Amino acid sequence: MGIQDENILCFSIIDWDYLWHRPQELMSRFARDDNRVLYVDTLGVRSPGMRDLRRVIMRLKHWLQGGIQGSRCVAENLYVYSPGILPFLNWTWAQRVNGWILQTSLRRIMQSLHFSQPIIWTYLPTRAVLHLIEGIGHKMLIYDCLDAIAYNPAGVVGDYAQTERRLVERADLVFATSGVLYRERAPYNEHIYQVPYGVNVDHIIYSPGSKMCLPREIWPK
Repeated sequence: MGIQDENILCFSIIDWDYLWHRPQELMSRFARDDNRVLYVDTLGVRSPGMRDLRRVIMRLKHWLQGGIQGSRCVAENLYVYSPGILPFLNWTWAQRVNGWILQTSLRRIMQSLHFSQPIIWTYLPTRAVLHLIEGIGHKMLIYDCLDAIAYNPAGVVGDYAQTERRLVERADLVFATSGVLYRERAPYNEHIYQVPYGVNVDHIIYSPGSKMCLPREIWPK
């Protein structure tokens, strides 16, 4: 994929064990190309509600699996960190506590994995991620914009739009999955490229009779 022998720190917008998406696909490919990847499960774009209970329980399970090391190895060269943080993302005191938890834990994990001067690849432009980026010496900062999350009908943290613009301005490289996302962010960074979604054809089965494409894992036997 053009990147090799690098440390890549990924702040994802989706948990590793949730629906397989662009973040998991790209980071898996980077790891197979002899890069070392630390994938950080999403820090959230809003405070969770009752409908998120299942994911909260799963996050707690993964946090416990991390144990003393703080991360778990899911494949060769690929480690996942599931942060255990307070869910009150709009509360100032919770932001401060979460900041301390995240900075302390991530610093320890990176030291244990001998991560230094990583390429930071983020899908998440929240205040929490910006604070973490500011405290990490890095080789390059990449923002991969997947969607217009600021318009999420379920809501986002109050300053999401402002922090996303700050990230776009600061990034060394910006990707956008659609023309609309590209045009909205292009005025703030000249190093921006439109990179649409793709498909891993090895995981897709096409049935001409039914004109259906389904992931291989759920295709009827």
